[in-house]
Parts: sequence; structure tokens; C-alpha cells
Amino acid sequence: MTTSTWEPNNSPSNTSTSEEDLNKSREYLSQLCEPIMSFTADEVLVFCKALTPLQTKALHQLSTSLNHPKKVWFEILSSLTNEQLKQLIFLFTAADFIYPELSIGEKSPAIKIYAAMKKRKEKLTTNELLWIKANSSNKFIPNGSIF
Repeated sequence: MTTSTWEPNNSPSNTSTSEEDLNKSREYLSQLCEPIMSFTADEVLVFCKALTPLQTKALHQLSTSLNHPKKVWFEILSSLTNEQLKQLIFLFTAADFIYPELSIGEKSPAIKIYAAMKKRKEKLTTNELLWIKANSSNKFIPNGSIF
């Protein structure tokens, strides 16, 4: 009889993402965009401040469950418009700033979303970047770690 140890990094579920998981992530992000699509960045901030504890918990679960590799993020975000991507960046930035329990540093979804925008040759405006810096204590948003 042989024995072996389980290595989580070698688990098939950690190395690939099912189509069902991708579709769930797309659906969650699309639903997040709906109520804030016409909002300015400042209005997204006000929206975040008005979240109920249950909504905050759901947003936290979403943030941490969307810990996909960058390649998977690009696939998930491919169905969203540039405007939706911007709104999600504002939402995750505001949530990270307002709710300490949502602050996940360099793993913030806002970073991967901005990387997807840049891959499309789209960027945030100077005013939008200034808003992010003024409304975030996360030094990694929007560009991520330099390493």
C-alpha cells in the first residue's frame, strides 16, 4: 500500500476554471453593474456607503471568490463593456476604502479589471485616476504590484 499527501496546488479545481464558474462570475459582475451604470464615481461611493451589512458580506464573498488568475479574469470580463469595467473599478475601489473587511490589497478585483481595460488599449482618465487615489487607501489600485 502506498500513501501520498494531498497538495492543494496540484488539485484540478485549482488549476482550471469550469465554464460554469466563468458564467457565474460573468453573471455576478453584470448584476453588480446594473444599478450603477449611470452613476458618476462619486455616486458609486455614496452607493457603497449605503450598502446593508448583508450586501457588504455578499460583496466580500464575491471579491474573494473571484480570485482567478489574470488570464481567467480577461475571459470573464470579455463580455463587459469598457464603461461597465470602469464602474466595477469604482465599485471595488469604494468598497475597499469604506469597508476594512473588503480590503484585500493587491488581490483587489479592481486591479485585474483595470489590467483587462489596458489590454483593450483603454485607460482611465487622469480625473478618474485622481478619484481612485483620493478614495482609496489601497496603494495597489489600479495598477497592482510592481513585482
